[in-house]
Amino acid sequence: MTPTDVWPGLVAVLLALLTTRLLAQGQPLHEDTARHRSLDGLRGYLALGVFLHHSVIWQGYRVSGAWASPPSAFYTQAGKGSVALFFMITAFLFFGRVLEARHRPMDWTRLFAGRLTRLTPAYLVMLALLLVVVAVQTRGRLQVDPVTALSGLKDWLLFTVPGRPDLNGLARTEIAVAGVTWSLPYEWMFYAGLPLLMLLTGQRPGLGPLLVTAAASTALLVWRPSLGNLLPFAVGMGAACAARWPALQRFAATPVASGVTLLSVIGGFSLPGSVTAPLPQLLQALAFVLVAAGNDLFGGLSSRLSRQLGAPAYSLYLLHGLVLYAAFQWGVDAVVGRPAAALPPAQHWGVVWTVTPVVIVLSHLCHRYVELPGMALTDPCLRRWRQLWDRRPMVLRPKRGV
Repeated sequence: MTPTDVWPGLVAVLLALLTTRLLAQGQPLHEDTARHRSLDGLRGYLALGVFLHHSVIWQGYRVSGAWASPPSAFYTQAGKGSVALFFMITAFLFFGRVLEARHRPMDWTRLFAGRLTRLTPAYLVMLALLLVVVAVQTRGRLQVDPVTALSGLKDWLLFTVPGRPDLNGLARTEIAVAGVTWSLPYEWMFYAGLPLLMLLTGQRPGLGPLLVTAAASTALLVWRPSLGNLLPFAVGMGAACAARWPALQRFAATPVASGVTLLSVIGGFSLPGSVTAPLPQLLQALAFVLVAAGNDLFGGLSSRLSRQLGAPAYSLYLLHGLVLYAAFQWGVDAVVGRPAAALPPAQHWGVVWTVTPVVIVLSHLCHRYVELPGMALTDPCLRRWRQLWDRRPMVLRPKRGV
């Protein structure tokens, strides 16, 4: 067994599916006819891909101390390609709302409030667990001055848009969460840019939403996005337009389209080359456009099990790094009796297989008891906000939904 063999990663996927099946027995699956079932199923596999990506990175990190992409096209794309597809999903769904606003008004207040209640609760859980890790690693002592400590915490509370500083002097704090927060500023900036995108499509979003875009643009003064990471959002927006073509929808529903999607996925995630190589990215984009148009990969993506795996994908994405960190920093030495750096590849994969069910269980718990209650707060918060806003003088009230 080598550190980058593919089959151990497939075993981890099977363990994740088995754990999901056991957890989901007797549990209702949230159904929403407005959602895209194939995309719901895809999310879980993408989050697992990121987990496997970081599992392999840990093989090199525990030996050399270098946090770097693995020497494997598959495991590199399992991380980078999966996040790119997450960006495509975001752009597809929310630019799709912009396109739909031509026929029905956009409720901007609900959209932004919904994003806040959707992304914040699980993120705060991750941050709380990260602070526990920092406290353990720094022996509960304040290693920096209070101003520096609070400034670092502030940056993390802002979804690391200002940066990902070390907390309480713990070197490379972000490794404790596998650095996954880098993608969140891109998500938030895309949401903030939706009013401008609506304006560019010839619609009128209103002054209030455009002020949100203007305010968010000031964050660009401290946040320097990579243009390469913006490309998947463009693909997702293109897919939102293309998926509305009846001819593409009919083709996407055929077995031939499933075959094309499967081959595109295999090529997009296994062809050698850098993560910026054009061919893998084109194949990933082709696969996504077909899935967005309704292809379910021979029924696999829209299956109940896949959608149950995809339900806690956000929690899985946020929390898996903490589990890997605890396992390799603390667990290996305590259980195996040897430093993590001394583990051969077979034992390393044994640790990954052991923590896979733990990651799945933790993600499902966070989704059920944190994410879902958080999302349920959207309507009560909106009602309360609108009651307070309607009490303001008439001259200060914008049109509803602005």
